[in-house]
Amino acid sequence: MIVKAMALVCTVFVGGDSKCTTEFYPKTFQSVQECNVQLNQWRLYELPRNQKIVLDDCVITSYKHEERK
Repeated sequence: MIVKAMALVCTVFVGGDSKCTTEFYPKTFQSVQECNVQLNQWRLYELPRNQKIVLDDCVITSYKHEERK
């Protein structure tokens, strides 16, 4: 399966203004678990201090047809 990470990210600007946008992580993942790990990494280490993930999800975009044995 091919999984993509998406998140609603809110940014607070100087002066108190804020803006929320839906962002897609540019990498695709092989499993939902791998995607969730990356979302946690993104949340904890990659976002600037003035941004916060409000909602997130890992979305299955397609299934690869795997050969059965």
